[in-house]
Amino acid sequence: EIHRIGRNLHPDSPYQDPRVHVIIDDARHFVETTQERFDLIVFSHLDAHTALSGYTNIRLDNYIYTVESFRSCRRLLEPGGALYVSFWITQDWVAARFAENLRLAFGEPPISYFVKDGAGVIQAHYLATDDPTVRARAMEVSHLGNWGPDAASPPPPSTDDWPYLFVQKRIVPTPMLLLAVP
Repeated sequence: EIHRIGRNLHPDSPYQDPRVHVIIDDARHFVETTQERFDLIVFSHLDAHTALSGYTNIRLDNYIYTVESFRSCRRLLEPGGALYVSFWITQDWVAARFAENLRLAFGEPPISYFVKDGAGVIQAHYLATDDPTVRARAMEVSHLGNWGPDAASPPPPSTDDWPYLFVQKRIVPTPMLLLAVP
């Protein structure tokens, strides 16, 4: 339905461009099953940001940001390709978790760029690539940011066996355990 609305109402008609190929699929499923290779993979605000608990299993968007998912994306990149992640964050530790997940997937820290607005909302941007030229260019831009996370005690990475992006520590709080007991 969202695609239909965009196709019919978007003022720039991007879906009519022959270079645009629409794929309607779960992002993680697509990453795991495609045979295509890409110069750039963009994750821009693929999150629910709802009032649901960070522990709920229906927040499948958690699984697109795990170390394993980022490793799968890395395998899909052409030589010189890059993975770009954009995300709104409100906690330093979430920014640190993204950076750690990408570091583990790519073997070196991503280039990070952060912008904090007057209300305290942080727009986080990460670029992960194996290409030294792309890394160098991204480093030039990253210095324009106006904020940086406190990474003094980074949280554990999120992985497929603990994908809870918005849960700082690997614990299950007592209320969640009580709800799980039949």
